[in-house]
Amino acid sequence: MLPFLPWLLKNWFQTGNPFYPLLGSWFSSTGAGIGPGVSFGGLAILEKRALFYGENSWEILGLPLRIFFSGQDDNPQLFDGVLTPILIVFLPWAFKGKWLEEKKLLASFALLFLFYALFLVDMRIRYILSIVPVLVILAVYGVFNIYLRIKRPVYLFTGIIFFVAWHGIYLWHYFREAVPLGYLAGSESRDAYLARMLPEYSSLQYINRRTPPTAFTWAR
Repeated sequence: MLPFLPWLLKNWFQTGNPFYPLLGSWFSSTGAGIGPGVSFGGLAILEKRALFYGENSWEILGLPLRIFFSGQDDNPQLFDGVLTPILIVFLPWAFKGKWLEEKKLLASFALLFLFYALFLVDMRIRYILSIVPVLVILAVYGVFNIYLRIKRPVYLFTGIIFFVAWHGIYLWHYFREAVPLGYLAGSESRDAYLARMLPEYSSLQYINRRTPPTAFTWAR
């Protein structure tokens, strides 16, 4: 629990719910801008995916795997973010050798948290980031165990180099789209950078300037 504690405390102070956005019915959210969600007539999370995105039963059953292979930034259907399959492709080899009980504990935490997010909230990559460090640890164990048993390590090194190149291409494209150097160097203001990156930012700024401080009280 100690590595997970900072995440819990952050959510607690920001939203009043240490497991936000999960378990919203158990905790009352008090953070700014956080309120009850739209019920969509009582539809379940997976029913909404089928209705909104036209996903069939196989696509919905494959959600736990799809989040590692088909994520896409700024696309709610594709989880509004990107993970990498390298987090899971080495898992079958992770559960060998020493510290088997500890590995099972880490895997159980990741699996439980993943299914909580899958069934209790619309899936977004940012909601399950706390399982990424756990999967990284298990992936390293998997790579190490393969290295100990494989007769031709060059094949393992080739696979890892492939993943590194693939991730590098993604990071390069992401960097080109974000163009953060002007902001980091101070030649571009924070407001200008956010207005360039977020289409709705100018509208929100206008609302903040024009709306009186008591507007939220009137709305309630």
